[in-house]
Parts: sequence; C-alpha cells; structure tokens
Amino acid sequence: MDLWKAMVRVYKLHGIDCVVDIYAPPCPPETGDDIMTELGIRRIVLLPSLEVCLARNLARNRNPLLEDSDLRSNYEDFAWCVRRHNPHNVIDNSALTVDETVEAIDAVLRESATS
Repeated sequence: MDLWKAMVRVYKLHGIDCVVDIYAPPCPPETGDDIMTELGIRRIVLLPSLEVCLARNLARNRNPLLEDSDLRSNYEDFAWCVRRHNPHNVIDNSALTVDETVEAIDAVLRESATS
C-alpha cells in the first residue's frame, strides 16, 4: 500500500491527472482507485480481448515482438486483476480505433469531472 500511495503522489507532483492502465500487475490494493480519486487522478484501464492483443502484437513493425506465450501470460494476469478488483473505468477497446479509444477516454474523464 505504501508503494501505491507514493506512486500516486509522484503522479500528482508532476501534474498528472489521468493514468491509462494497460498492464500493471500485481493487483493494486482495493483502495488504490480511492487514493487516486482523493488526489484528483483518474485511472482508466484499457482491456481489449486477448485475440485482439495477439493480432495487434503481430501487426507491430518492431522487433522483438512479444512471444504469444508471454503476451498471453501477461494478459491473463492483468485480466484476472481487473476481474478481481473491478476498477472504476475499464474500456474494452477491442473494436475501437486509436481515435475512438481517445474519445472513450475523454468521455470517462468528462463524466468523472461532473460526478
């Protein structure tokens, strides 16, 4: 918990008010989102399907790509964390373009600013 609190304070110190979480196991403490909310930071989790992650990994123009087995293991760990802790803002961006993903993130930020 102390590490989580320290990380959030560093975000705040540097003016970061939104964290897009695409892979951050081990699981945050159940109060992690509450700590961020208290400091005005919103965490948004992007969680496309495993199949989409595998396809996107293959389409990347860089080497080395993640091995499918490594990506699958990382994905399964992260998806388990998301299911277990049910964070506030999860976006399945499987079928979204980059621009649509940004729009979805903006919508979450607008919603959280008014609530």
